[in-house]
Amino acid sequence: MSELKERLDRELAEVSPAIGARAAIERRAERRRRRRRLALVPATLLVTATIIAGLTYAFRAGPQPPGPAEDGSILVSGEPVDSIAVGDALWVLTQEPGCEGPVCTGFVEKVDTRLGEVVARVPMTSPQAAAAGAGSIWVASFADDTVVRLDPATARIEATIPLTLPFEVADGDRRFLPFDLDATDEAVWVSTGRGAVAHIDPSTNDIVGMARLPGGTGGPVAIGNVGVWVADSLNGAVLVDPVSHRVVDAVRLDDEAGQRFSMNTLVARGGAIWVVGNWARPVEDLDGAGYVAGEGHAVVEIDESDGNVNSILDIRDGPAWLLDGDDLWVVEDDGAYLRRVDVDDRTLSSAVPVPFGRPLAVSGTTAWSAVGDSIRSWELPDSTPGPTATPSPTGTAEPERGTGPIRGAFYPPTYREGENIVMPVTFVDGTTAEVVFRGDLRADELGTYGEIAGGLGEVER
Repeated sequence: MSELKERLDRELAEVSPAIGARAAIERRAERRRRRRRLALVPATLLVTATIIAGLTYAFRAGPQPPGPAEDGSILVSGEPVDSIAVGDALWVLTQEPGCEGPVCTGFVEKVDTRLGEVVARVPMTSPQAAAAGAGSIWVASFADDTVVRLDPATARIEATIPLTLPFEVADGDRRFLPFDLDATDEAVWVSTGRGAVAHIDPSTNDIVGMARLPGGTGGPVAIGNVGVWVADSLNGAVLVDPVSHRVVDAVRLDDEAGQRFSMNTLVARGGAIWVVGNWARPVEDLDGAGYVAGEGHAVVEIDESDGNVNSILDIRDGPAWLLDGDDLWVVEDDGAYLRRVDVDDRTLSSAVPVPFGRPLAVSGTTAWSAVGDSIRSWELPDSTPGPTATPSPTGTAEPERGTGPIRGAFYPPTYREGENIVMPVTFVDGTTAEVVFRGDLRADELGTYGEIAGGLGEVER
């Protein structure tokens, strides 16, 4: 091992970063031309990553000028956690890096996508979720128990609306703690995980009603054609009448084996509610009957008019969520892939591998991902739905800064082929390679700098 380390030290000392190498890696990974292959065992990779960790500061970028960086990334004031696209603007919610809550201070940042830079920034105690409607941007601030209304042109605060539960969840505790919200021109609805959903009239900024949910929980909210829907996990999709502010229906989905579908996030589209969730299997223990997470994730379509389930579209296992833009997209496998949902044909497109970061928003053919303390756009390829929705290769590793064992290291785009993980790299002479790692590696074990990928050893040109 010491001989290997000395060899890598000598070779890395002779390497200089190639200009634009990281962007070149991503372009060439798609084309996969002029490829070479290197086979490295995990131990070699870890030694390489350890050596490169000492070079982090040598390649750290200085203050970012106006406009996007060379790789197209736009620096924001923290870790992006949510975003909505409205016209030529991207409204990004950020929080202090590394904060695990429940109170994470941050900002609401308006990004001009034409200029590629942040044009307005509003500090907020704990930005949780955002929605657009009634000519405004609405942001839920979790720890403040408030909804903040912003002018989309100036990003100035137009109103701050306090929220209080109409009941106690504990002695003297009526905190609302807003979790999610949805908005139209006529109404804003705000949900909490404490068993309620609040109705705000945007013409007055007043709370005009509040519905109590069964089970004392709650989740994401969507305004549909017949009422307001709340994804309430194993309690199903709960329907609230917008006039009486009462629960009028709850749609649950059980399979023949007794599994129940946990409804985790939802979007209203064209008279249907589209829900993403996972199956849970029944168990019985000393505490009685219940459910635990099982295998299988899916996108489920619920007809608003009668509450019937019209379609169930299976997706990869792993955390999944929906992005509501011009089209409806499902993010699957914890951010590794995007698939467009054709709400008319009830089909999913073939999976689009996410080249970097965690997907935040889609606007037209442009997707936006969170990468460290920045956001970055990428163009979506043609993704016309078809009967074959599962692509090959399967799985991917997510490239990001600050998510692995080496602070500040760049985690390059990777993908699986069978039992191997393949990492495209660019050498200082402009040629490309694909490094094949044999065995079961996680994304956080692939930390390295794509710019200095040369010097890994002799290869056949």
